[in-house]
Amino acid sequence: MKFMKKIKVGILGGAFNPPHQAHLLLADYAFACCGLEKLIFVPLYEPPHKEMQDSFTPELRSLMIKIACFFIEPEELMRIFEEKGWKSAGKDFLITYKSLFAKKHNPKIEVSDSEIERKGVSYTIDTVKEFLEKNPDWNISLIMGMDQATALESWKDWKELSRLVSFCVADRGEMDREEVKKKFPFMNFFPFPDISLSSTLIRENWKEGKSSRGLLPLILEDFYDFMISVISEKT
Repeated sequence: MKFMKKIKVGILGGAFNPPHQAHLLLADYAFACCGLEKLIFVPLYEPPHKEMQDSFTPELRSLMIKIACFFIEPEELMRIFEEKGWKSAGKDFLITYKSLFAKKHNPKIEVSDSEIERKGVSYTIDTVKEFLEKNPDWNISLIMGMDQATALESWKDWKELSRLVSFCVADRGEMDREEVKKKFPFMNFFPFPDISLSSTLIRENWKEGKSSRGLLPLILEDFYDFMISVISEKT
């Protein structure tokens, strides 16, 4: 009997409203600690547990995480800018992105718009089933923070989910991992720096005209400098 070789794929979902340095650092740590062969960022369309305040559009959130991890090809990014009428104002940014792409692009990191294309409330169980149906050779690990892990019982069909995937949880030392392990023995933990950083803080800084330098990936700082002058579409 011939066995199918499994590919270990990490799924890192979230609003990415906007993406920040900790999101990219979490991906780096997941690669180092969880034995991943590929990692996929999955921006959600609508969260199941809360309303998104001061939210960027799903399409813009997706574009920002694609830019942040240098997933999108420079030619495709230029096409998007042309479609939106940004090409002239964003000329310098496009030059910067293109010059960095070859150095920064990691073929092991992808971005999936599956939840945005599906629309409605985004449930991880639905995304996992969709991925596994299309890719039966995937061995999926969900990458998450401890706050998400401790709230697992509120997730849709979480027991079924626990049979379909592995859980790789970033432990910043804010909770007793042994207590969490007693409740969810299938979870695996890896160390992660205690970084006080959130998308909410960045959005508040922007609204108040404060700098978010150092909080965003450098390429997104450049994108925001361009974007702030030409994009007013926020929902």
